[in-house]
Amino acid sequence: MSFRLAEIEPGRKVVWQQELDGSLFAKSLRSAEERIEVTAIDERCVVELTISRRMKGTARFGAAFIARAQRAEIEKALDSLEGALGG
Repeated sequence: MSFRLAEIEPGRKVVWQQELDGSLFAKSLRSAEERIEVTAIDERCVVELTISRRMKGTARFGAAFIARAQRAEIEKALDSLEGALGG
């Protein structure tokens, strides 16, 4: 998979978009984006991870399977983040 940096606000937000043209995913995905946003609240930070996949054609009927895979991917990323921060 090939991603490109689509947007960045240092210390606050990073957005990557998947390059779909010519990939195996081009037939089933209209767009794919991954986003990390950090918000400071008092003396703590809230980290929000978002994965967006817009399906096209008959692939839309598999959206429930995609959503389940996305949840697993986010849980793994949060576990890794927590481990990295010693939580």
